[in-house]
Amino acid sequence: MTDKDLLHAKLQTEIKMPIGDVLSGAFDLFGKAAGKYIGFMVLMFFAVIILGAITAVSLYLGMLVIILFVLVVLPGLQVGIGRFTKNLKEDRNPQFSDFFSGFQHNLSQLVLQSFVISVISLAIAFGLNHDLYLAYYDLGMNYDGDLRELANQMFEINEQFNQTTILSFFGALFSFYISLGLSLTPYIVSFYKVSAFTGMDISFRTINKVVFNAVAIQFVLGFIAFMGFIVLLVGLFATLPIAFIGSYLMFRYAIGEKDSIEPDEFEINEHLL
Repeated sequence: MTDKDLLHAKLQTEIKMPIGDVLSGAFDLFGKAAGKYIGFMVLMFFAVIILGAITAVSLYLGMLVIILFVLVVLPGLQVGIGRFTKNLKEDRNPQFSDFFSGFQHNLSQLVLQSFVISVISLAIAFGLNHDLYLAYYDLGMNYDGDLRELANQMFEINEQFNQTTILSFFGALFSFYISLGLSLTPYIVSFYKVSAFTGMDISFRTINKVVFNAVAIQFVLGFIAFMGFIVLLVGLFATLPIAFIGSYLMFRYAIGEKDSIEPDEFEINEHLL
């Protein structure tokens, strides 16, 4: 059976995503390697500072670097956190380098899924509030190098166009539903080595089978991350890893494990053999 066949076979079985197991597991696993998780977040914090410095020097170069970071680096790091967590959960002595192992597995499709999902998200956002993004475009085209003035004009644009309406409210719900449905895609693409479009299809169909559990888990994980944000931002070093661990566990519980002769891959559930 190919990896794609295994995934489709899994969809024919009962899909489970136990809320308690995912959330408690996220906290337990973080506690087992808190130092490494926090160290990784600190490293990412310095990376964000560097991105900000590049943007301050050159807005257009900074935007280009940020786009590349979002499309290429972030999905690789997200999967890397998942692989570190997998090794931790299986008592396989995870190393700090595991956080960067996501770039070693099906990277081209990982980048492709990131690009496609970003395009979908932007299309939804633009369709819901095209005036706002057209104003952003005009502002970028007229940028004269004054960052302070740019920030003030962006604030004015947000005040003018970014108002909550019934359409924007339901649009935000729709956008959340789409992003939630595709949230398992990076793990599927990396761990099962399937195409980006197969990963998106499997992710969406899987989440739809456990949508209420997935919403509840995402709500709690989002709240945890938000609490870290309001604690002088420092709390994010602890709460963001918990959110990422929970995201990986959503994939692990829902999709199941994959059999492979490679030592770093999943072992498939017996009912799929």
